[in-house]
Amino acid sequence: MPYIEDESKVKRPTDFTKLEDGDVIILQSKVYSIPTHFLATEKRSVYCIGDGCYFCGKDMKARDEYFYYGLVNGEKGIMRVPATVLYSIAGQEKLIKKNPKTKDLDKRDFEWIIGKTGSGLDTEYTVMKNDKITRISDDQMEKNKTVLITILTKYENMLKEKAMEIVAQDKEVE
Repeated sequence: MPYIEDESKVKRPTDFTKLEDGDVIILQSKVYSIPTHFLATEKRSVYCIGDGCYFCGKDMKARDEYFYYGLVNGEKGIMRVPATVLYSIAGQEKLIKKNPKTKDLDKRDFEWIIGKTGSGLDTEYTVMKNDKITRISDDQMEKNKTVLITILTKYENMLKEKAMEIVAQDKEVE
């Protein structure tokens, strides 16, 4: 293993592609949503169980993490999609459906170009509809759904386990 000069640049490995400025994405599944809490002290997310959630009880805001299976710059995989990107694409899709010429199309019929500025809490995203593409078959959509569910179920279980560990640690301290 090579010598690492700056350990602060070492990132935790992930199964998900994070969107960057200039990325071109193609959505090849429906969206998958996971309710989470981001724990700043841990620098990670944990699962939110909803009613009776320990973290909700501590007034920690819950948020959804969104995922799609698709292509990012031509590479297949699961992408983590910020809420603002999801909402922007959904808003543009509504406009597409209002036009009589494109009313039968949806977000999976186009490439989308991602703009990203800032970092951390100051990150802002913009989304622009790009070229029309040929949508994948329903059979392929079903296969992508299976992959998405399989991988994200494992991710959800890991988030749940981490949440239980933190709750147990906090209860030991109390």
